[in-house]
Amino acid sequence: MDAQNEKLKPTVPTLLLWSIVFLFFFQLLTEFVEGIYLYGLLGTDIPPEIGLVVLFLVPFLLFFSRKSPSDTWIKLLGSLGLAARCIEIFLPTQGRMIVSGLGMAGFLLFLPAVFSLNRSKDGGDAFSHRAGIGLAIAVVAQILFRALHSGSDLSAYGGYRIIAAGLGIRGLVILWGSAFGAAGDREIAAPAKRSTVLGYSLGVFGVLVLSYFAFTAPNVVARWAGVSKFSVFIVLLASWVTGIWWFSQKRISRTRLFVFGLLLVIMMVLAIWPHQIAFPADMNAGYPLLEPKMSFIQIVPLYLMLILSPVLVLIFIHYLAGILEQQPKIRLFAGSFGLGGLFLLMMVLSQVFTTVYDYIPVIGPFFRDKYWLVFLVPGLVAVLPLLLRVDPDRHLPPASTALLKIWLLTSGIMALAAMIGLA
Repeated sequence: MDAQNEKLKPTVPTLLLWSIVFLFFFQLLTEFVEGIYLYGLLGTDIPPEIGLVVLFLVPFLLFFSRKSPSDTWIKLLGSLGLAARCIEIFLPTQGRMIVSGLGMAGFLLFLPAVFSLNRSKDGGDAFSHRAGIGLAIAVVAQILFRALHSGSDLSAYGGYRIIAAGLGIRGLVILWGSAFGAAGDREIAAPAKRSTVLGYSLGVFGVLVLSYFAFTAPNVVARWAGVSKFSVFIVLLASWVTGIWWFSQKRISRTRLFVFGLLLVIMMVLAIWPHQIAFPADMNAGYPLLEPKMSFIQIVPLYLMLILSPVLVLIFIHYLAGILEQQPKIRLFAGSFGLGGLFLLMMVLSQVFTTVYDYIPVIGPFFRDKYWLVFLVPGLVAVLPLLLRVDPDRHLPPASTALLKIWLLTSGIMALAAMIGLA
């Protein structure tokens, strides 16, 4: 069973694998960023371990490959990410930073390696829906783990680490039981459009960054907005469970996705802006700084943002299907995903700089009071590639009934468990 027969693959194992891959990617990224922050940026000197940020750029290594990685190499790269998560949760800060960085790098190579395999149009659409629903399940699972452990990831503490180990082992079994095959003959004669592949790849990373920053930790959103965390969890989970199920049944046009995506970005900025405290230049002036009082109108954009957020999954599916339809060669993936990794690094550092700007020379002061900007940029990167000129008749096809049933059952159970755990 190779990439050409993607539509015939069993739905449940494939979906479970992609759910674990994206869940572990978010978790490894979190651990790696925490290591950068705790081990490096809180000290007075820059330690050599900070050099590990180059791991964000590992997709560029694919430039040295003339063809798509073999079945064995794909499995080894995926195994690196899965195994790293199972190991790093038992290590101290320095070791956790190193191993989580290596695992994240493994996934940054695994994703383009799998995507570079040739598929038919129907096979590419089926693959994109499974990967997209897998991403959605990963986000809801991360919300669940945080709800069950007061905002921290349950699977990284104490005896609950067995959850991560169990998921990792299950992922490895599915991974090594799959046959990815090798790249076959191209189904289309025309070469891939570089602008489309590059723009859509950056859009994929924009979706991942926005999901990671804003929606995998709704308790953080509730804190900085000063609203009830129960209301944030309920609105977000209900929107994802029902919204993805409803819209995945329909053929969504690129224009409609752009409109909903742009509204999401606008609501996100409007939700953050009123809560942004402008710190005075004089340390002795105006302290302590009081939290601004919010009116009902100023709170509305926050909940509209939560309601609109499931559109990110549909945008991700659209981008991935568009990339696979182009059937780009591995070296084009090297450039597009390498730039995506660079963008991810810039966004992570920008997020950190909004907190430690006074310790960062030259560029640090720019990020003072710019918390809203760190969300606006990935939001625009996630949405604007939808404006690229592609086939105007190309619509995102609906997902299969079996896939939607699995999503509704799985996400519904996790959402209910998250609310019970939160209570």
